[in-house]
Amino acid sequence: MSKKTDKYWDIGWQLMDGCTKCSPGCLHCWSESMAARLHAEDIYVDGCPGGSYNWHGTIRLNHNRLKIIGGKPKTITIWNDPFHEKVPFGFIDRVNAIIALCRQHTFMVLTKRIERMEKYFVAESSKLGGFTERIIRESNRYIDNKKYDEFYEYMRDKQGILPNLWLGTTIETWEQWDRAKILSEIPAYKRYWSIEPLLGEFPHQLPPEKTDWIIIGAETGQGRRPCKLEWFEPFIEYADLYNIPVWVKAIELNGKIVKDITQFPKFLQRRESPTFTTENTEDTKL
Repeated sequence: MSKKTDKYWDIGWQLMDGCTKCSPGCLHCWSESMAARLHAEDIYVDGCPGGSYNWHGTIRLNHNRLKIIGGKPKTITIWNDPFHEKVPFGFIDRVNAIIALCRQHTFMVLTKRIERMEKYFVAESSKLGGFTERIIRESNRYIDNKKYDEFYEYMRDKQGILPNLWLGTTIETWEQWDRAKILSEIPAYKRYWSIEPLLGEFPHQLPPEKTDWIIIGAETGQGRRPCKLEWFEPFIEYADLYNIPVWVKAIELNGKIVKDITQFPKFLQRRESPTFTTENTEDTKL
């Protein structure tokens, strides 16, 4: 990934269409606007470009996109929120089976529904036939018997934590800080916060919670809400205190959105990322 762009991922994996607004950051949803431009009226109440449009809660699962992803290592983000209440855990199991099989890629999952993510990775995984067993079972859809034994040993060795699956949550205002606390309790190889859009002031000396990356930025696009430069300060201080990389996507400067990092104030010229290490850098052969 290049520090010259605000984009920290390589490709998006659109596994479900539609959503339901559940948080302040959802007001000007980019995915909703994109679906409206594509005339996806079936997932809207009023859905057509040029008029009013809103998610109405219909979720369309794209089973046809559940395929092994080959090629050289990439950072892949999953769209939309896979922990929406209408996405069955069985579908998420299939997604995670593919992630486990495509070890050369790094997959980033972001949710505002952190309680449901916790239920999936903690409560459901403690039951008989937990996460590891379910992923092994679902892998049968995608690999032949020759690869099964190796994959079985791999999953047993990882004990339910996939090195190429990074879990994140969105925290737009101080009122959503509990999401950081819950994320800290979910077993993960890497965790990250998406403070985007940054919609309000946070206290200095943020409470310590586990995270490996902070992605932060002002709201962009039509109808955007204001974002003061001083609102970034607690997160920059937190990153420096705990030696955490921080990626500043966009800021508001003199009433305009700026994405060119060379125009940022010095303390915000930060586009750092963790090391995207994978166990296999070759094209997948599974």
